[in-house]
Amino acid sequence: MTFEEGATLVVCSNEDAAAQLTREFYDRGLSAIGPVTTASMALTLAAAAGPRRAVLVGPTSGARDAETLAGELSRTWGVECRLFSEGATIDDISSAWS
Repeated sequence: MTFEEGATLVVCSNEDAAAQLTREFYDRGLSAIGPVTTASMALTLAAAAGPRRAVLVGPTSGARDAETLAGELSRTWGVECRLFSEGATIDDISSAWS
């Protein structure tokens, strides 16, 4: 599977960074779901929308941290996850799937 195939769930607690990253997805013609800031919303969207992958940028807000969320998304829904620090760009993210 290449990065261009399927939808990507965007999880980022920084609303400005999340909006910028989502714009970058759309500018490149990539399918993005979200952005969402909490693990519970990410799990809900994963159940409803069936993303192929998830990018978790920085810490999540709420009860679960990003690593815990990544594990749950993978085990429960088969979503391939990558964690990134805040400030990650679409280039950083797409190269992680190369």
